[in-house]
Amino acid sequence: MPTTLFKPKILAGQSLSNAVDCSGGDLMYMVMPANWHSANISFQASPDNSVFGDIHESNGMEVMYPCLAGTCVQFSPGLTAVKGSWIKIRSGSRDHPVVQDADCEFIIVVGS
Repeated sequence: MPTTLFKPKILAGQSLSNAVDCSGGDLMYMVMPANWHSANISFQASPDNSVFGDIHESNGMEVMYPCLAGTCVQFSPGLTAVKGSWIKIRSGSRDHPVVQDADCEFIIVVGS
C-alpha cells in the first residue's frame, strides 16, 4: 500500500496548524514533533479547504488524543471517518487551545 506524507505545522505562538489535503487516502498515523509542548490534540476538517469544523464523535464528544513529544499516534475510527477532507491539528481542545512555544511540525501518514 503506497503512503503519502503531509507535514502540517503549528507556528510558535499559535495553537492551530495549517491545513493539509488528506483526501487521497485513509489516515493511518501521525508522528508528533520532538519539541511538542505537552497538550492534547484535536482536529478540524473541511471538504473544500474553506469552511472548517471541529471533529466530534457521534456522542457529541470532541475527538481528542493525549500526546507526547516524539511519539506516533494511531488514528481512531472517529477521525478516519473524515476521509476525503482537509485536516488541521489543534494544540489543546476547541474550548481550551494551548499555544505552542516553538514551531511544531507533524508528519501525517495517509495510505491509498
